[in-house]
Amino acid sequence: MSDMDREYSQCPYKSPQAWALRPIVVWIAFGISQAFLSLGKRLKVAYEQEVYWNGRADYFRKLIGARDWSDNDMIVQHSVWASTNQFMPLQDLKGATDARGTALGLAWIANMSTQNIRAIYAFIHCAQDMVFHHGRGMLNHMFIEEMGPDAFAFVTPYHDTSPLLLSDAMHRDIFMAYALDYFALRNGQLRKPFLKYRFELLMRILNGAGQYLPDDEAPAMGARYCIPEGQVASMYFAYEQGKDSTMTELSRECRIQYFETVWLYINTVRVQHVGYLLAEGMMCLHLVVPGPPGLSSPLQMEPEVLERAVVLNQRLEEFISTGFSTLTTSEVDTLHEKLAKAITYAARVFNTIVSGRNSPMPWDQFSLKLENPGYTESFASLIRAIHSQTLLPIVGMPDALLTEKDRQAWTRLKASLIPDTVSEEERAVAEADKIYQDQMAQLQRTFRSLGLENSTLGLPPLSSFISPSVQNV
Repeated sequence: MSDMDREYSQCPYKSPQAWALRPIVVWIAFGISQAFLSLGKRLKVAYEQEVYWNGRADYFRKLIGARDWSDNDMIVQHSVWASTNQFMPLQDLKGATDARGTALGLAWIANMSTQNIRAIYAFIHCAQDMVFHHGRGMLNHMFIEEMGPDAFAFVTPYHDTSPLLLSDAMHRDIFMAYALDYFALRNGQLRKPFLKYRFELLMRILNGAGQYLPDDEAPAMGARYCIPEGQVASMYFAYEQGKDSTMTELSRECRIQYFETVWLYINTVRVQHVGYLLAEGMMCLHLVVPGPPGLSSPLQMEPEVLERAVVLNQRLEEFISTGFSTLTTSEVDTLHEKLAKAITYAARVFNTIVSGRNSPMPWDQFSLKLENPGYTESFASLIRAIHSQTLLPIVGMPDALLTEKDRQAWTRLKASLIPDTVSEEERAVAEADKIYQDQMAQLQRTFRSLGLENSTLGLPPLSSFISPSVQNV
């Protein structure tokens, strides 16, 4: 132990003088809690209040019996642990007192040492070796509190109100992934060295998470998020958000393997989860899209990576091919979901390549922008295959499984790559959508020029300013 460690371990409030004063303070606190407990019983206060003051009295009673500062700290730690029991299964609270203390110690390190790289690596090493069903709830709860519940509400995986029963290995991987994100958000120096390990964890979790998705989940775009969505959102916030994106540091091997993970999802899970994996603006979509040569971003691909992008397009084309002109009802439902996945993939890749253009881009401009003939041909072949399947009378477009934005993007995509297939009605839809987007953009520019946001003015959504005829197209 270094002199600095000894210095900080001798905290002033734990001096002999403080120990002499401590019993007086604890007895006063115990008396106050007992008084409130007795008063509550006479006044017949709510049951929750009675339980609270009874718990406080019991807590101070235990503190009175503490033999030294170490004993005092263990009592405090166990009290904190018990207060978080609503965040973990009941069986996680039974036994393994040492594991609870270890978890609390690790929580303290994670909270206090975000800028100390030696402490962070010690935390990671210890967390990997601890008994994970003890302490996991407390540490995860700490991460949620620190990182924000909206973005990181997936640490303890739930679907509706039922916890998902995960393997120990999956629990360990999920916990370590969020721990790396936690430190990467608070220490920018760690983002680059952590990235490779974090991305490998992402792929391992995604590859194994499909079996934990609910079997009875309908293919609706409004389904609840689950393990994969939480992982994508967490990694995006930690490594991609802001000006200092580190995604360009991913190795060739990681990016090649990621295409296999995307294909696994397209081939095995429901359309809404595929849609989130390919969410626009997220790095997971950018990693499967080739960009213009010389562009220094995740969109730029090395030849070996680009080859996997071509293979993914070819696999998707085979994925939606049936070879039959007549299908049973169940086969049509299956094909609808396959087509929805393929359209979602194609529409979002196209939107990313053309940088959000609302008007159609001619095929020659699209090809020129990429300068990757092999990829553009495989992509065009996929679009033609999707279109030919939707022309089958018994099949049609899987509109119910697509978001409005994806349907509109598909129309623009067909207008760009195979313009002869676009009907007058679809052209009208595309034009109305362009007007709608232009008007919304103009409103947003107006608010920004005034230094205002519509949310601060209490205004209705921007879409309410657009005529109903345009909205309903």
